[in-house]
Amino acid sequence: MDIQEVKIDCVESDQKVEASPKGKGFGQAKGIPLEDILELRRKDLTLKQISVILGCSEANVHKRLKGFAPVQVKIDRYKRHRADLLTLTQATLHDSITPDVINEATLLQRTTALGILYDKERLERGQSTSNIDIHTDIRNSIERVEAIRALIAEGGGERGEDGGGNE
Repeated sequence: MDIQEVKIDCVESDQKVEASPKGKGFGQAKGIPLEDILELRRKDLTLKQISVILGCSEANVHKRLKGFAPVQVKIDRYKRHRADLLTLTQATLHDSITPDVINEATLLQRTTALGILYDKERLERGQSTSNIDIHTDIRNSIERVEAIRALIAEGGGERGEDGGGNE
């Protein structure tokens, strides 16, 4: 059964969902993919509504979701608090970097970490993190402007490479 094709008229838990049971009939819904149940659950359908749509018992739906519910709760909690959890992990890693740990690292590991930390420091301070030579860009722009001015002066303001102007 393609869950994408299931039309849902109501999602309120006290309303009835009417669908003809398909498949093996009520109480025999073995083989219904857990993904189908989860997708309907994400649409905020009740266990009863899911069981009617999938043609199985409410107990079967509950049983299938039973082992997954703690994992889903953990995933949802992680998504809501991801930034804080990552910040906590960063702080834990930061606190674990002691002088002894740094001394045990290879030269390549230390220089790589130094470069990364330097870029992150500049990013936090609102400074450029890309390697752009602004002076070269300015010089090139000035040279282009001067070349355009020279072309205009030579041609008397005419346009086109063949020397012809507007007729």
